[in-house]
Amino acid sequence: GPPGDLYVSVRVKDHDIFTRDNDDLLYEMTMNVAQAALGATVTVPVLQGESPLEIPPGTQSGQTFRLKGKGIVQVGGSRRGDQVVKISVETPRKLNEEQKVLFEAIGKSLAGHNTGTDKDQDKRWLGKIKDAFGQED
Repeated sequence: GPPGDLYVSVRVKDHDIFTRDNDDLLYEMTMNVAQAALGATVTVPVLQGESPLEIPPGTQSGQTFRLKGKGIVQVGGSRRGDQVVKISVETPRKLNEEQKVLFEAIGKSLAGHNTGTDKDQDKRWLGKIKDAFGQED
């Protein structure tokens, strides 16, 4: 027949753990209260396997971190997007007796404090958590 137009429809299948935003990948990571408060080095899944991510002390739920060059390769280019890791801090639903005592002690030590505005106050608060969990600087 005569030459004509060819239409191709492509659908990208959803991934089990990643969400795509253009060339960037989004990943939501859940961590416990102690990891968020004290900081931690965690392993994050990336398309190429795994990558370490340093979580600083005082990380808040909803905070994001960017892993440069761990996203999707641009169509028709060589630049790779980033992977954005969104932190979700999980509050424990069930605590054993020892954990309840520790959280109660932390709660009493924080009573009346606004830990989000004063950097010196934040350092004292983190020190109390480290003491409660038996960690040293």
